[in-house]
This record gives sequence, structure tokens and C-alpha cells, in this order.
Amino acid sequence: MVGIFSTLCLWEFFRISDASGCRPLRAPGYALGLLLVGSFVWKDRPNLDVAVVLLALFYFLYAVMAIRDHREALRSASVTLVGNLYCSLFLAWLIPLRFQFLEEGGSLLLFLFLIVWGGDTGAYYTGRGLGRHLLAPHLSPKKTWEGTAGGLTASVGAAVLYNAWWLKEFSTFECVLLGCILGILGLLGDLWESQLKRGAGIKDSSRLIPGHGGILDRLDSLLFTIPAFYLYLLLRDSLPPPG
Repeated sequence: MVGIFSTLCLWEFFRISDASGCRPLRAPGYALGLLLVGSFVWKDRPNLDVAVVLLALFYFLYAVMAIRDHREALRSASVTLVGNLYCSLFLAWLIPLRFQFLEEGGSLLLFLFLIVWGGDTGAYYTGRGLGRHLLAPHLSPKKTWEGTAGGLTASVGAAVLYNAWWLKEFSTFECVLLGCILGILGLLGDLWESQLKRGAGIKDSSRLIPGHGGILDRLDSLLFTIPAFYLYLLLRDSLPPPG
């Protein structure tokens, strides 16, 4: 599933890149994206990460050398690597989140999803009802400071309530901290994709979801939060217990 969604996001990212005047290396980009996801799936096999990196490097260098318009080589290579970082690598961190920390790792994923999507919902309705002061009009003409405050409140509330009723893995302080950090990163992810689309002169990343745009439009708030949540859990596990 992660491989499918990362490929769809990458396809939409390349579509935005085309509209911006860039020429991504599509075939190497898709191959590299799947290799990155695969390295997370089979990370326990010896030397697989090294093999993935070497194979991806060889394939990518070959693709760059095959570009006939030398003036486009740097831009094409750069936009392809950014797309793989943004769409494939960030999304691939869902795999260790699911399997590495808890026996029921799906609870951690739902915890993350509720924080991000709760923040999106809170920001939408608060901004629609109370929004007066624009947050970043050059990127998104509808986002307001009031909506941002409502979104962060909803993210914290979702974290505290889900942890109290179901997960019971974090303290209240951790829930507030994670709600704030992940809520802000979700907002930045949304603004980042808005900047990409505004630069390309398009409204939606695609029309895969009728009435809602593309996959990237639905996951933009989530992408920046996934590696950040994983890093938090990794640091949390490495620290000695309090007291």
C-alpha cells in the first residue's frame, strides 16, 4: 500500500513539475521510489540498504547521462530527487512506525492520522467561522491565524482523547507536545504543496479523487509529520526511563 500511494504521489508531483517547466526523470524516479520503499520492507536482510543505494545511484547516473539537453540535466535530476524525498522516502517511514515500536503498531498510525486530520478539520471549520487574519496570503488565500489556532487545538485534543481512551502509551504532556509539533508540521506540509501548485499554476495535484483533487492533496499535511513522529519515538525509546 505504501508503494502504491507513494507512486501515485510521485506521479502527481511530476505532473506539477511539468506544469512548472521542469522535466523530471519519470522512469528512474518511479524505480528509485519503489527501491526506497522496498528498503524499508526488507531492512532486516544483510546489506540490502547498500545494494539499494548503489543500484539507485547507478540507474540514476545512467538516466542523467542519457539526457540529450545538457541544460536540463541539473534541473531534471534535482526535481526527481526532491520528488523521491518528498513522496517516497517520507511516506516509507510509515512501515517502521507500523512494525517497530508496538506490537499493535496500527494504533500508532491511527494516533498520527487523528492528530493530522483532526488539525485539518479544526483549522477548516475554525477558519471558516472565525477567520479574519490571513496566515500566508501569497501561498494560500484562505488560511488564517484563527484557523491555525483552531487546528492546533483540535490536534492536541485528538491526541489527548485517543491516548486516554485507547492507546495509553503517552503522558498528557507528550500528547500536548506531539499535538503541537505534528500539527505545525502538518500545516507546513499543506503550505508546501500549495506553494508547488501555485508555482505551477494549477489548483489540484490531479483529479484522481472526484471533488477532492489528487492523492497528494489528501496526504500533503501528513508527509512532513511521518518522519518527525518516527524520530520522536526513536529518541523516546533511547532515553532512560524517568526516575
